[in-house]
Amino acid sequence: MFLGFVQPYFSYKKNMVFWGIALVVPCFFLSVYVPILTYGQATASTFFFPFVMTLDAINITWLMFDRVTIFFLLSLITFIMLFLSLVMWKAVRIAHSFIPIVKPSYLALVFTLSIFLICLLIPNWSDVEELFSWNTFFRFYVLITVPLSLLCMGMLSKGGKKHGA
Repeated sequence: MFLGFVQPYFSYKKNMVFWGIALVVPCFFLSVYVPILTYGQATASTFFFPFVMTLDAINITWLMFDRVTIFFLLSLITFIMLFLSLVMWKAVRIAHSFIPIVKPSYLALVFTLSIFLICLLIPNWSDVEELFSWNTFFRFYVLITVPLSLLCMGMLSKGGKKHGA
């Protein structure tokens, strides 16, 4: 979805995307299998954040920091900030195309304040988990329908060009 928003500015290189995927996928496997190999499946499944627990359990005395989780948390916060800024940028671009008379900076301010106020209404972590369980159907719906609709639109567009329409 992100590439659809920045296509005029950046060229799409399949090789670079595949190299990025090849570098990220082992990290996903490590985040799953390191806790399982450390604690076992039965114990790791009882933790809220098993990877953080595993990193917190590592005791390296020669490291200049007391806890290895500092690096994990800093990288996680960096990723979250980049992800949120990208989502905010996309939302502002979409809203600005519908409401062109409002400046994008005002739209970003309105989005930020409204999201902040909505987040203040969430009382605890179990409610966050409940919200994620409620939108699971919608996420799978989007995961399936967006690629299929883009495929159909592309095939229709390609078919129209062949016949001169």
